[in-house]
Amino acid sequence: MPCRRHNLICLGLLLSAGPGPTNLPACNVPVFRYALERWTPDPYVLVVFHGRDFLSDQQSALKLIQTAGETGSANLLLRQIEVSTQMPAPFRALWTAQENPALPWMVVRYPAQTGIKPSVWAGPLATEMVTNLIDSPARQEIARRLIAGDSAVWLLLASGNPARDDALTNLLSIESKKLQQSLGLPELGPEDPPLATDLPLRITFSTLRISRQDPAESMLVKQLLSWHPSLDRETRPMLFPVFGRARVLPPAIGEGINAEVIGTMARLLTGPCSCQIKEMNAGFDLLMSVDWGKAFQGHSVKASEGPPLVGLSQFARATTNHLETPPSVVLAPAFVPVSEARARIPGDHLLRNLAVVIAIAALFLGVTTVFLRAKPARAAD
Repeated sequence: MPCRRHNLICLGLLLSAGPGPTNLPACNVPVFRYALERWTPDPYVLVVFHGRDFLSDQQSALKLIQTAGETGSANLLLRQIEVSTQMPAPFRALWTAQENPALPWMVVRYPAQTGIKPSVWAGPLATEMVTNLIDSPARQEIARRLIAGDSAVWLLLASGNPARDDALTNLLSIESKKLQQSLGLPELGPEDPPLATDLPLRITFSTLRISRQDPAESMLVKQLLSWHPSLDRETRPMLFPVFGRARVLPPAIGEGINAEVIGTMARLLTGPCSCQIKEMNAGFDLLMSVDWGKAFQGHSVKASEGPPLVGLSQFARATTNHLETPPSVVLAPAFVPVSEARARIPGDHLLRNLAVVIAIAALFLGVTTVFLRAKPARAAD
């Protein structure tokens, strides 16, 4: 299997094969294209704690969530929990952890597959909040660019310092042009899975800058920052690569946003790899109001399925039943500081390999800038 040293996803597969099949099929499809065509976005879980009655606006908000989830126009699942009944233990714990909740009360959880413990947001159930949660102008623009064939969208969360943010925007423009000219696409072979659409296969990067203070993007900012407390307190600019069906990678921050890191991210996303194991890749899916099944209308779509998940497939399935899975799943594959990952390595070799991938992800993607207070990992890692 072709595999470049800079390609984290390939390296993750090699390290995590564990008890699964050892002869993975070759795959020279670029990571960004494979993710766009074959990775289904993981659903967010919206837990609505309620009494017996809903006001008119609350009923409208609830209907909006139900419709979006049932039609597949947004990657979310609704769980309604009546607090006057015997709540399942995980939801009782979640309810108890809320501060001054007023029924009906909504708690937005990251996809169970990520294992992220903190919630995205919690507050009263209201139509305006649900609308902002599900969609926003920036997310519509991200979807438009990815569907048009962009390899990645550099989502720049501005610091609020115009001179600094302008300089980084200019840097991203310059480096993107260089990378578009210097990077090459892997050559597809007869053993590679066929491309599922007739979208032009090209390397293109674009930048989208958003403000933390933009009310329309408040819920998007919450998604980007809430998974780790260090991020929520950070005031420097952050660069989040978004690719595939709006999968976002951990950010480069402040001084960590430089030509070298931008190049590493770009090579990661445009390199070849066997990309079957979505759960083993760094990052998480954004909550988007996009019906990806209809997104390629106007383009020829081939009815072909990707190779089956291997290695962690059974483990991954254990975290996907949102009707039973507690919202506080403890595994956090791509969001643990290197020093913490070392301390959490369990005896099972499959999870030990996963922790190694976590450490490598942090090193390669520059996410260690988030954790400057943590002890740096040694080169031997």
